[in-house]
Amino acid sequence: MISIEIEGKPIAWKAARVLKSGRTYSEHTKRKQGIQWELKSKFDGPLLEGPIHLSLSFYFLPAKKASKKDKANMLKGLIHYTKKPDVSNLVKFIEDCCTQTIWVDDRQIISVTAEKSYDTRERTEIFIEEVPLWTA
Repeated sequence: MISIEIEGKPIAWKAARVLKSGRTYSEHTKRKQGIQWELKSKFDGPLLEGPIHLSLSFYFLPAKKASKKDKANMLKGLIHYTKKPDVSNLVKFIEDCCTQTIWVDDRQIISVTAEKSYDTRERTEIFIEEVPLWTA
């Protein structure tokens, strides 16, 4: 199993915008390149080519306005992180960053588990498990 941790607030995928001039603009280009560089520095193996199970954990800080009691419950997991961004957009951004960095194509992913939680440290944890091919 491959385990990678990315420090900082988790980033969600956003669609590229079309400008009045007709050109497309993606605000993620620099962020994506930074994440890909970090992934490459933490994973030095060849690109994965087989089926993959992807497990992701996204950690956010409790709200500053939350009471001490609520913050404690958030950190214990009694209050779930139900705010934006959507977990599906968080997953999609990581899938895009890992394509041609850790695996060849995101179509190799056969299963995904993902969760959003509160913690004292913002980060994204990525767990990649190569699924063995069946041989007859």
